[in-house]
Amino acid sequence: MTDTISQSVSSSQHDFVRRWKTPDGGRHIQIRKESGELLGFLAPLTTTDAADAAICDALTRWRHAARESFLTQFTATTTRTRAWLERKVLEDDTRLLFLLIERENRPIGNIGLCDLCSTSAEIDNVLRGEVAAPRFMYHALLALLHWAFTELHLTQLSLHVFSNNARARQLYDWVGFQEVTRLPLAKTICGDEVRYVTRFPQAIEPVDFELVRMQLVSSEFWERHAWMRRTEENG
Repeated sequence: MTDTISQSVSSSQHDFVRRWKTPDGGRHIQIRKESGELLGFLAPLTTTDAADAAICDALTRWRHAARESFLTQFTATTTRTRAWLERKVLEDDTRLLFLLIERENRPIGNIGLCDLCSTSAEIDNVLRGEVAAPRFMYHALLALLHWAFTELHLTQLSLHVFSNNARARQLYDWVGFQEVTRLPLAKTICGDEVRYVTRFPQAIEPVDFELVRMQLVSSEFWERHAWMRRTEENG
């Protein structure tokens, strides 16, 4: 799957993603309210961050606390987190991970893009690990969507969420994502990992929640959030 997607990434997107992963300290996405008030920013994870013990510790803590929201669940460690950053995030030109930084320069979570191709991508790793200002995650997600539609020139974004994750689904509804499909899930155990799979033999008992796929196209985003264009024009 990854190889096929990689072939669909344009050369300009490839170079763009690489530049954003370069640790020059200058790239970020501003998070603003409708009034224009600055709430914080999204900072792309770089090779420097992967070597930073404090950042790896925070990412590990957040991932462990939210483990029940993921298809693959395990005991997170800093070693495992660092390896994931180096081998999966930084080396993959179809993926970006951002730290969510409050205005006071305090990291409070992370959010990412994966499976990037010429016209679409998937939102993933949406985590708030610390207490944040009201509606911070809402505006942070809007900022990422705005950036993806304008800077990466995407026309469609999707995500996956468990049907029993009411808080996350409410956030995605507010932003404008719409449910398109549901897949039944079954729980399997492999070593120290719990995995929820969408394809399974009849002998495996399904669980009582599903995997929901949601989608948002750029035209619906701009219609719903026209204020972001006005803010961009005035900024």
